[in-house]
Amino acid sequence: MCYLKTLSDDFKRPDHVDGELEREWDKMCKEYQSLPANSRESTLPMPSYTEVQKKYKESIDERTESGWEEIHAINYCLLSSIYARGPMARALAVPDLRYAHSAYALMDALHSRRAATEAEGKRLWAHTSQREADVGEDHPERFYRNLGGRGGLEADDAQWSKLEEPDATGFIGLTSHAVIRPTRILLQFDDAGWKSQVSTSMYEVQAGCDVVAFDNLPQDNHGFHHGISVSEVCTSVAFPPYTLVRLKKIINAGEWSAPVASYAKWKNIGSGRPMRGRELSCPALREKLQRGQHSFTEEEFKMLGLSVQRGGLSLPVHHHDFILVDSAYWTPDVTEIRPNCRLLLVTATYKFPEIPEIGAKMCDDVVSLAYGSRQTYIAGLNDILNKPILTMQLEWQRPFKWKDRMGVAYTAKGNYIIYVTTKYTTKYIIYVTTNYILYVTTKGD
Repeated sequence: MCYLKTLSDDFKRPDHVDGELEREWDKMCKEYQSLPANSRESTLPMPSYTEVQKKYKESIDERTESGWEEIHAINYCLLSSIYARGPMARALAVPDLRYAHSAYALMDALHSRRAATEAEGKRLWAHTSQREADVGEDHPERFYRNLGGRGGLEADDAQWSKLEEPDATGFIGLTSHAVIRPTRILLQFDDAGWKSQVSTSMYEVQAGCDVVAFDNLPQDNHGFHHGISVSEVCTSVAFPPYTLVRLKKIINAGEWSAPVASYAKWKNIGSGRPMRGRELSCPALREKLQRGQHSFTEEEFKMLGLSVQRGGLSLPVHHHDFILVDSAYWTPDVTEIRPNCRLLLVTATYKFPEIPEIGAKMCDDVVSLAYGSRQTYIAGLNDILNKPILTMQLEWQRPFKWKDRMGVAYTAKGNYIIYVTTKYTTKYIIYVTTNYILYVTTKGD
């Protein structure tokens, strides 16, 4: 169904049960393992809940070091993995409660990063005018994911295969039941198309696969439109389940640009804690890295947006405070990439279950309204707008009777005759008592 809703619209938050996440993890792994081998990214034995935390330890540690609570870092890394995305999406599409605890745990993990994401977004939302002017050109607030192929959106939620098909109302898009994880890592782009990661250092071109682009936009009264930052160096974001996706534009192969800007990770010499670097869009900084120079002036560090906490204050850093420890995303000889595949440009809208719906009395935005099914909704509109069964006159022939607070009796049929079919002059009859006016009516010719 292509309308905006939240997890709590389908089922309420389950009561906490010790060990339930572990049990649901085992069930998701079994469901994933039951898929045909050619549709699975991994054919290795399924890891247990404890084993998988060891497998993703580096990713979990990276997030806790950048401010995540440990439980949220664990839940995000596990529940957004290949073992959980598809099974959870298929359950939510029904909806089925078999992974209810996991679904809310994932939502809680993403919601915990909302404030940090909004702060980061305010710095980059100034690029809105550029997005509108150069639709096919890359910018820092655009994130990408392959539609088909290895690790594609279709593998987690089959609805993506019909992204370009309009529904009965003309809406082109879908309500995703899977968590969406777009990136902007330049290693995943090539002139030949999208490259999926097949091992730690190996990427493989997914020939003939379209790419979907998500533009981060500011929040409005319809909900959130920006991905939640889930990586230390701003290369990945996530959109939660129940995100409403709308197709805006299709850009032909070779007519759009992929990310080529680099990211770097820095280390505070004093604390040893890694710091997130900014996208190196400044030509001077790019040129320095290209020449292999990793020493920067204080002014250049300010351009990178780095700061350090001293005495509770966030102060600009000096170049001698930090050293470059990772520039793996840097490819100095790449100046432009125009992949030979189509780009499907979409917008995303979502809400969190914890955020109450606030609207006028008995009213709300149309995007928030829900209905039993699309067919029922359209049939109901047709009955009202195109082929009403009863006319207004017939509706008022019903045998309804009532009295007002003064005891005066009325009927539906009588009121229709008096107020709809009778012609009136400007003569008024006013019934008055010694204290107040009882009622005012007009006299017909």
